[in-house]
Amino acid sequence: MTTFSQLNGAQQQRWLERGTRAQQRYGIGHSAWVTLCDAEHVLGMWNERECNGTIQRDEPSDRWPLGRPRAFGERRDGSHVELGYVSDRAAGAMRRAKAAIVGKPDLDIYWQDDPRGCAIYIYSRSEWLERGGSLDSVISTIGTACFY
Repeated sequence: MTTFSQLNGAQQQRWLERGTRAQQRYGIGHSAWVTLCDAEHVLGMWNERECNGTIQRDEPSDRWPLGRPRAFGERRDGSHVELGYVSDRAAGAMRRAKAAIVGKPDLDIYWQDDPRGCAIYIYSRSEWLERGGSLDSVISTIGTACFY
């Protein structure tokens, strides 16, 4: 998980080129691209924490459709301790990402919760419908990965 300032010159250039292609393809602005990449950064870290067990969710409810998140820590002796409820940073990141594409009714966001790859893809719904198939299986070919 890196941010723009941690990229070397060649990586920054590739990020800018990828952003320009996404802006032209989907009609979004540079600030929307930055917002999507920032949200991906937060979601990527969140995915890692859920995968390693330091964040766990309660059962889903009306108020918490994904379940309310709790933090867990590890003591020096190897035992685990609950640290209590934490703010749902993933939900906030997705809200910001969705706000970045408001006004583009054909665009949608795919959140991949596997921490081994990019967490956010943007894609055109019409292109997905033309292609057909499960979104999980075609997202890497029809979507644009948003990352630094």
